[in-house]
Amino acid sequence: EKAKSEVAESSEEQLLENSHEEAEVEEEQQQVENEEFSSRSIETDSYVPYGIPCIRELFRFLISLCNPHDPQNNDNIIHIALNLLTVVFEVASDNIGNFFSLTSLVKDELCRNLFQLLNTDRLPIFAANLQVCFLLFESLRYHLKFQLENYLIKLTDIIGSENIRVTYEIRELALDNLLQMLRVPGFAAELYINYDCDLYCANIFESITKLLSKNALLAIAGTTIYGTQLLSLDALITIISSIEKNCTSYRK
Repeated sequence: EKAKSEVAESSEEQLLENSHEEAEVEEEQQQVENEEFSSRSIETDSYVPYGIPCIRELFRFLISLCNPHDPQNNDNIIHIALNLLTVVFEVASDNIGNFFSLTSLVKDELCRNLFQLLNTDRLPIFAANLQVCFLLFESLRYHLKFQLENYLIKLTDIIGSENIRVTYEIRELALDNLLQMLRVPGFAAELYINYDCDLYCANIFESITKLLSKNALLAIAGTTIYGTQLLSLDALITIISSIEKNCTSYRK
C-alpha cells in the first residue's frame, strides 16, 4: 500500500508538471499571436489616409502663409507658400472641386490673398502668384465665375497700366499669363458666353480683345517692337483660331 501511494503521488506530480508545461506553451503561443496581430494592425494603419479634415487644415495653413497682410509672412515665406500651392494644384487640382470644404477655402481665403498679391512689385512673388492663378482657374473655373471675372479685370488693368510703379516686366508677365489662359481649349468661347452674354457681368471678352488690339497696333506705329506687342499679337491669333475652330465644328 505504501508503494501504491508513492506511485500515485509521483503520477500526480508528473501530471501537474505536464499541465504547467502545456500552460506555458499556450501562453507563449498566445504572445506570438498577439505580436503578429499588432504588427499586421500597424501595417494596415500605415496605409490608411488621413482624410479630408487633415487635408483641409494643411491647405488652410498654406493659404494663410501667402497672406500679404500678416506681419509674420515675409517675402521668403510667401514665395515658398506659393510654390507649395503650385505643387498642390499640379497634383490634385481636379479633385479639390469635389469637396465643399476645400472649394470654400479656394473661393474665399485663397482668391483674396492671390488678388492682393497682384499689387506686389516683387517680381519673383508676382510670377509665382500668376502661376498659381493659372493652375487654379484652368481646373476650377467652373466653380469660380465671380473670382475669374475679378482676376481678369485686375489682369487687364495691369497690362494696360501706365503707372510708373507697374514695370515693363510685370506687364509682360501678366500678358503672358493671359496668353496661357487663352490657349486653354474653349476658354475664349467661355469668356464670351459666361460674361459678355450675361447682363450682370462685365464684357470681359470685349475688353481683352480691345486691349490686345491696342497693344498690337503699337507695333505698327512705332519703330521698335517689344515683347508685349508680340504677345498681344499671339493672343489675338489664338482668339481667332479658337473662333475658326468653333465655326468649323458648327458647319460639320
